[in-house]
Amino acid sequence: MSKMEDGLEGIFEGGAQAVFKQSLNPVQITKRAVKEMNRNKLVGSGRQYAPTLYNVLVSPVDDKKLVGFYPTLAREIETYLTGRAQENGMEMDGSPLVRFIVDDTLKKGKFDVIAENVASPIVKKLRAEEMFRYGLGPDPSS
Repeated sequence: MSKMEDGLEGIFEGGAQAVFKQSLNPVQITKRAVKEMNRNKLVGSGRQYAPTLYNVLVSPVDDKKLVGFYPTLAREIETYLTGRAQENGMEMDGSPLVRFIVDDTLKKGKFDVIAENVASPIVKKLRAEEMFRYGLGPDPSS
């Protein structure tokens, strides 16, 4: 897992480093997502289920700076969460989805992560909406 953390840090070196300076840090977001995964896991029938939906609430100022990095950042955090869940013996109902949502009440540099247990078909629908939002997929409503 430390290799994945190093990878997350490495992705944002160079030109992207200036964007994250004085702003949100991808490693902080990932650590909070893992914390929320553990906090919101479901336990039943001898199994542990990790949440599949992670809403990262960001300030309007940070959103403007980071919006271009969201697809890459989300994909890296999703990969990391999958690995951590497996490492901790947790199952997921499909692949996790990380999405970024603006919270007007947050100040620059502040964020929150809300982890939810959501069924795979709903996560797939939300993923299609996110891909469309970033111009990476067709309009899911058509």
